[in-house]
Amino acid sequence: MSEMEHGMCISIEPLTDLSATILVPHNNNGSDLSSDDFTGSLHQIATSFFTTWILIVIYSSMIPKNPLSFLSISRSYNELVSQRDSPLKILDFLRVLAIVWVIANHTGSEGRIDILDRAPSAEGFKRAIHDHPVFGALLGNSALGVEIFLVLSGLLAACSWHRHPSSPFSSHYKKFILRRVVRLAPSVIIFIIFASGPVMNDILPRFHDSMISTCGVKGIASHLLFMGNLQETPTCMGYLWYLGLDMQLYLAAPLLLYVLHHRIRLGVVLSILIISLSCLLRALYCTTYGVCNKSDVDIPFISYPDIDPSTLTSIYEGLWEMYSRPHTKCGPFILGLLLGSLYSYWPNTRLSPRNTKLMSHGATVFAVGIIYAILPEYWYPGNCFHLFQRPLTKFCKIAKR
Repeated sequence: MSEMEHGMCISIEPLTDLSATILVPHNNNGSDLSSDDFTGSLHQIATSFFTTWILIVIYSSMIPKNPLSFLSISRSYNELVSQRDSPLKILDFLRVLAIVWVIANHTGSEGRIDILDRAPSAEGFKRAIHDHPVFGALLGNSALGVEIFLVLSGLLAACSWHRHPSSPFSSHYKKFILRRVVRLAPSVIIFIIFASGPVMNDILPRFHDSMISTCGVKGIASHLLFMGNLQETPTCMGYLWYLGLDMQLYLAAPLLLYVLHHRIRLGVVLSILIISLSCLLRALYCTTYGVCNKSDVDIPFISYPDIDPSTLTSIYEGLWEMYSRPHTKCGPFILGLLLGSLYSYWPNTRLSPRNTKLMSHGATVFAVGIIYAILPEYWYPGNCFHLFQRPLTKFCKIAKR
């Protein structure tokens, strides 16, 4: 595919090929091992890793004042049950809201047997959701729940970085990324082991057929390297795409955070510029591939039975690139970086109860307005108020992504 066909964006196929090359094992004569052999080797490596990890956790829990004390079971439990006296504790509510929103959407898509089987009743269900005046907007726009995660991730990344903003960049960067890898990698590796293994195939065969069967070596390698969002189609454990996106944004975030700390005006200008370019790229994808009127329910993240590759590609083409790539999805994360930096600069600032209520109510009205402003363009692009709705809808679609 040419660059113009990708909406003037750089192709990512070499990246996924590289991930496969790095992790694909070879036998003695230099040829690639089969997918089954690779999975077996992966399970052996992962079992050793899992055993080592358990021993490290036990060590950190039993030996006081050791460098790995942050892995202590007792410390983790105390953090889990203790109440936090912090203005950021409201983030827990936003996390729950985002999780419920996304789960509700996926339950109505991948969670339905007729959608997995592409049965005629699936289209009837989708139309019923699309045409519903209330739930159509909520379930059709649950990607906004993902945007909440991205904003929170950027905010917390900024708060973490600004704890020691004047530290040497190189050492600070390494510690910053190491903490993120330690937080994500073990659970991701363990999940991939069990999800792609024979036990899951035996107890959840439909899950294996719709989520694992198309993985192969390249698919598993992409997730282990946090590059799952760069796959051509999200049919191999597609729901892990966010972890890859989050890690890629974390790798780049310190560059912007460094500028925000040392030259705040330049950092703000760069942030606005990057967000604007991201919106422009989304608009190019949207118009080039003709996916402006599609929404969350058009990205099922599953492998359909007996479907040829060309048809599968046509289902996701353009929409998947617009939905999952860091250059088209970085806007909310950068907004979170700005909010986190602002909070770090003025940590003791407190709003009056009156201003707090005004901001809360205003933000709620604005958020609900955004959700329902997007709805007509998705489901009723030819109605009588389309000309009036179109400018607002275009703005909302660009802003929300």
